Amino acid sequence: MSLVAQHVSMSYGAQPVLYDINLELSAGKVSALVGPNGSGKSTLIRCLAGLLSHEGTVTLAGKPRRSEYMGYMPQDTPASVALSVLETVLLGRVRRLRWQVGDGDLSEVYAVLQRLGIAHLAERWLCELSGGQRQLVFLAQALVAQPRVLLLDEPISALDLRHQLEVLETVCQVTHERRLVTLVVLHDLNAAARHCDNLLVLCDGRLKGQGAAADVLTRDCLSRVFEVETEQLFCSGGRTVLVPLRSARRQR
Repeated sequence: MSLVAQHVSMSYGAQPVLYDINLELSAGKVSALVGPNGSGKSTLIRCLAGLLSHEGTVTLAGKPRRSEYMGYMPQDTPASVALSVLETVLLGRVRRLRWQVGDGDLSEVYAVLQRLGIAHLAERWLCELSGGQRQLVFLAQALVAQPRVLLLDEPISALDLRHQLEVLETVCQVTHERRLVTLVVLHDLNAAARHCDNLLVLCDGRLKGQGAAADVLTRDCLSRVFEVETEQLFCSGGRTVLVPLRSARRQR
């Protein structure tokens, strides 16, 4: 199973944001969408989720995508919502819920909360949580829906280092266990290189590169796309490690 986007373009009014995007994401693999601020990453992931109208097609396993198969976590997680953590996560199962919440629904919710280490927050109000805690709650909401496609927009931006590692490890484990198609927007290129099978580089609304981290995160690509000079190293496990040296813009 794969998620395929063909000739996807999108504009906000008269302002083009995405230009002729073509990509294929495979089941059981975690892909990272990286790029500078304003490159169109959030817009692209919302198009793939079916939340924005666009030109071109998006298919899952050769058929038009269906919303019930898509698990989406937004970049901005709302705080001013009069819901508890438990109620917020239960909304991820809204298509399965009946007039009463069943024991199976609660068991699934608590299992996901436990896996993310936030079961102790179940009765807390969403507005009482930190930004990082809210990110974990909305990740739980996406996971508890049991989607076939998992689309996460900057899921670790507000987390400390330990929770960043735990969240990305959990995302990788769930993706492999359930054979999900997973796309994660990340700004941390080293985290993307460490945890993701495939990287997609987006700049000015166009895909500038796709492939393994070592092949995509080259000095030339990082200089052109991110305007930084870097040194590419390899850790003992053979994974790419990027060391930023200086802004390439200041060298011009």
